[in-house]
Amino acid sequence: LAAEFERLRTTRVNERSDSACMLAERHGIVVNQSATLEEILRRPHVEYRVLVECGLAGEILSASELDRVQIRVKYAGYIARAQEIIDKQRKESSKQLPDDLDYMSIT
Repeated sequence: LAAEFERLRTTRVNERSDSACMLAERHGIVVNQSATLEEILRRPHVEYRVLVECGLAGEILSASELDRVQIRVKYAGYIARAQEIIDKQRKESSKQLPDDLDYMSIT
């Protein structure tokens, strides 16, 4: 799947290409100037099957793999923010409090 994620991230569709015209005609998806397949897939209401129908699919993937690709692309921002929170909490939880800390003085 790593190769497919890389392909989606790096493959660009030009606004004047046959693929962009097909995206617009069949699905109402407008490509302004140029967009990566990842940017197109990240849009609301755009599913991986749209890329397949417009001849923009890569290697043949199973249905579960397609779902994994689509979910990871669409929710990448949310996943990254959640991972940052997890990393911050791990860092904070590893901090040691001094043995002589007076808890009663903390208000």
